Amino acid sequence: MKRILNLMIIIVLTLFSSKLFGKEVNKITLTTEAFIYQTEKLSDNRVGGLAGKIISASLKKINFKYNMLWLPWKRAQLEALLNTDKATFILPLTRNNERESKYNWVSHLYNNDTTFFRLKGKSAINDLKSAKNLKTGVLNGSSYEITLKEAQLSYETSTLDETNVKKLILKKIDAWYTDKLSGMTSFKINNINLEHISYGRTIDSEKIYIATAKSTPQALVKTLRNAIEEFKKSDEYKSLLKDSFKNSEE
Repeated sequence: MKRILNLMIIIVLTLFSSKLFGKEVNKITLTTEAFIYQTEKLSDNRVGGLAGKIISASLKKINFKYNMLWLPWKRAQLEALLNTDKATFILPLTRNNERESKYNWVSHLYNNDTTFFRLKGKSAINDLKSAKNLKTGVLNGSSYEITLKEAQLSYETSTLDETNVKKLILKKIDAWYTDKLSGMTSFKINNINLEHISYGRTIDSEKIYIATAKSTPQALVKTLRNAIEEFKKSDEYKSLLKDSFKNSEE
């Protein structure tokens, strides 16, 4: 009996000291799809890419861990809003009018410039109106699809960037609307000679966030927001941005 009592005392003291000295390990859920350059799947429970590295580094600073929930993009958005554990966060989510009221926008991570990609020799698309009579490929459930839909343009969706690359090369679509960095990286990964590809002016500069449902406790949201904002002041954050954008250029 005495041994059991002593063991219970040790457990209580250990838990107390962990909280007292800030060593308690907290855990959240991150949901996303494996996006080129933004949220690359390093393993079942480890995320890379620009957004993934920013969040991983920020969480490490405050002794937080995370579980990954890899899902198709539309399902990831639904899972984040369902928020069954009251600690599910989604990234990289573009902040726009359609989504504004649905989420608690935790922290801005970076901006993505969007453009229309075409085969070399085709007229550049420098604004949405110029794509009116063209068939444009776009990622299903993405902010890019929302933009084309609101502009009442003709488009067809694909669940993978790789599919849009193939459609463009095979001339099954006239253009592909996406962010410049993902587009350039996708062409390189699929061994497409960039001399055969052209793109127009920037259509939009989308603000990329990590977000959560409004049912997530505000204390948790504040903790993550403060950690990310603090990390964004660091040289490591600046280096991540520089390296990611540089690696996606021609």
